[in-house]
Amino acid sequence: MKQFAVAVALVLTILIFACSVEAYTMFIPIEYDDYTGEPYVQFDGERYSLEEENFLEFEDDDQCHVTLELRVPEEDELINEKGYIAASRLCPQNFV
Repeated sequence: MKQFAVAVALVLTILIFACSVEAYTMFIPIEYDDYTGEPYVQFDGERYSLEEENFLEFEDDDQCHVTLELRVPEEDELINEKGYIAASRLCPQNFV
């Protein structure tokens, strides 16, 4: 019986946590500088260079945890000047 109570408490804790955040995943288009041709992405008004492989994690103004998968575009993306990077955002819900 004690194990059952612990299991129920664990499930309830996980459900409460899952309901307390909003999760978003998205693809951000890769853009290219008009003068230099360097690839970059723009997110929330900020410009991020794509010169090396990097995961950028930060908290935005809305207290959301943001992750950007900054990566060098593949050869076909460079040739066609098209492509996307992956991004995610986890935001706490405000229950009023």
